[in-house]
Amino acid sequence: MYKGEHMRSETKTRSKKSLALLVSMVLLVVGVVGGAIAYIVTHAGPVVNEFVPAKVPCEIVEDFDGNVKQDVKIKNTGNIDAYIRAKVVITWQDENGNVAAQVPVKDTDYTITYNSGNGWVQIGDYWYCEQPVGYEAPNNLTPVLIDKCELKEGSTAPEGYYLSVEVLAESIQSQPASVVGEVWNVTVDQDGTITGEGA
Repeated sequence: MYKGEHMRSETKTRSKKSLALLVSMVLLVVGVVGGAIAYIVTHAGPVVNEFVPAKVPCEIVEDFDGNVKQDVKIKNTGNIDAYIRAKVVITWQDENGNVAAQVPVKDTDYTITYNSGNGWVQIGDYWYCEQPVGYEAPNNLTPVLIDKCELKEGSTAPEGYYLSVEVLAESIQSQPASVVGEVWNVTVDQDGTITGEGA
């Protein structure tokens, strides 16, 4: 009889000890995990991915003296190599920028000499610099596009108007080269040269 009561008492004690041990282990695990998370949250700084977007602006560089515009080039002022194209628009304008309906006639009202075949190719209304232009001097300028453009003596400008020669330039990143082909609808060969109109 005594032995049986002793066994029940020992079983109850073991159950209480096991429960206490289990509760202690759970609390210990919760404490360690919670502490680790608190440490990570308070000591880990934010992860910042810094992307520098490519910029491909350009500007016209030229010599202008009265009625003569010459040595017209385009400068890549961005932070990445770029393809450059330009459209030359010649009109009669007044001092307010109003454009006359009458169009200046080449070789009658003005003369213009392009640097065709020396780094430039004409496709449609645009002149394309055949190779990408770098962004660091001295490689950030195109070859000369217009050698010289000037008003001819005896030109028939409408009264109050003057000859306006505007070079409208655009640039686009050079990599991947397929982008310029798609966006500008031109053909770019394997060495990166613009060779003609796209398919």
